[in-house]
Amino acid sequence: MEPVISFLQGKDPTLAHRLGRRTLVPEGPRFSMLHQQLEEHPESLLESFGSLGIQDLGKHIASLFLDDLTDVIQLGVDDKFSLSRYGERLALSQPVFDPLKKALDAPLSLVDQTLQDILVNHLNTIQPRLVGLSVPFPGNVYGAFRSAQFIRQHHRETRIVMGGGFINTELRELQDSRVFDYVDYITLDDGERPILNLIEHLEGKRPKQELVRTSSGKNNQVVFIHDPGQTDFHSDETGTPTTEGLPLDQYISLLEMPNPMHRLWVGI
Repeated sequence: MEPVISFLQGKDPTLAHRLGRRTLVPEGPRFSMLHQQLEEHPESLLESFGSLGIQDLGKHIASLFLDDLTDVIQLGVDDKFSLSRYGERLALSQPVFDPLKKALDAPLSLVDQTLQDILVNHLNTIQPRLVGLSVPFPGNVYGAFRSAQFIRQHHRETRIVMGGGFINTELRELQDSRVFDYVDYITLDDGERPILNLIEHLEGKRPKQELVRTSSGKNNQVVFIHDPGQTDFHSDETGTPTTEGLPLDQYISLLEMPNPMHRLWVGI
C-alpha cells in the first residue's frame, strides 16, 4: 500500500514499471474489464497509453487497485465512503434534511473518526475564530456537516459559515432551521463580500443588517439578511486562490480510465 501511495504522490516514478507489468498489486473486481479487454486484444493496454505512457499505465493500475480497496471499505467499514465523494446519496436530490440528520445522529464510523481526529488536531493547532466550509458538490455535504458537528463539539466558541456551489443551487430557498444546529451562517453566490461583512460584524465593526446574502437561524426560523446597498468586488480586486498551507506533497493523482481526456478532468 505505501509504495503505491508514494507513486501516486509523484515520489517514486520508477514504480511505474512494476505496476505496468502487473506483478505488484492484487487485482480484484475492478480489473475485470481490463482482463476482458486484454483477452480480446492482448496489446490494447499498451496501445491505450502509447509508447511513452508507462507512467500513465502505472497510475491506471494503481488507481484500479485503490478502487478495489474502496469497495472493500464500502462493504465492510462505511457504506458512505468513496475516494472523491462521501455520503453523496444523502444530499443528491434530497428535498428534506431528515436523511442527512439521521446519518449525523448515528455513531461515528471508522472513516468519521479518522476525519474527526485530523480535524480536531488541526483546530487545536490553528485555534480559528471563524471556519468557512465550501460545499461544491453533493459528495461534499456529509463531510462538511460532520466537520461542522465536530467543531461545535470541540470548539464551541468558533463560528462556522458554509457556502459553495451546492449551497448556491440547493439551499437558495432554505426553510429548515435545523441546518443551523450545525453551522452559524450560510452565504450565497460570490463569497468575498458576504465573508468580509460577516468578519467585520463578528468583530463588532458592522451591524448585522449590513450582511450580504447571508442566512442564520433565530427562534427556529431561517433569517435571510441582504443589504442591497453593499456592492460585490470586481474580479480584478479579489486576487487569485492560493494553496498555501495545503500538504500538496501528500495528494494523490488517480487515472481510473485509459482515456487521454481524463488527464484534463482530474488536472494531471
